[in-house]
Amino acid sequence: MSETFKYLPLKNEEFQVLWQKHIDVIEGFVQKNHYKTENLYVDEKTIMEIIGKVDQRKKYFQYFHSLDMSEFKEVSLICFWYIKLKPICISNEDLRHKGDFEAINEKLALYYLLSTYRRMLKEQKLSTNVLDNLPSEYLKELIYSFRYRDISKEAFILLVESIAVFLGLEPYQKTSK
Repeated sequence: MSETFKYLPLKNEEFQVLWQKHIDVIEGFVQKNHYKTENLYVDEKTIMEIIGKVDQRKKYFQYFHSLDMSEFKEVSLICFWYIKLKPICISNEDLRHKGDFEAINEKLALYYLLSTYRRMLKEQKLSTNVLDNLPSEYLKELIYSFRYRDISKEAFILLVESIAVFLGLEPYQKTSK
């Protein structure tokens, strides 16, 4: 009988690095958007669950495909789980469906995605002009789609990789022939 995949959770040191990454992303998002922190809280159990789900998928990908998951796929999964599991909670019921607080986790996913693209473009010494000039209508449509449309993990990965190609990034691993 063939060996089956058994997920082994992250070691504490690895977990702490990923935990801090998520906290930094959320703090950057809150600060950039000038949210009042007394109106928000981050569900720590949800962040732990997201870290575990993404790590499990990475290890699954490695085991079954003998490949390291690309950063694009990892970002896609993180955004997917931000949208599905909603780690940012609104502490005031009256604010939940008003203005800037509406679709806050979907906006968090878009913020993380765009900030990752920006970092990647800068690392590769590529212009961020195309990213800076994305139409606001398109960004609103993405937030709407994240909130109301059923997007699978695989479709989300394709979306992220397609935008990357549009921006001039290389989301696909090169294979030698």
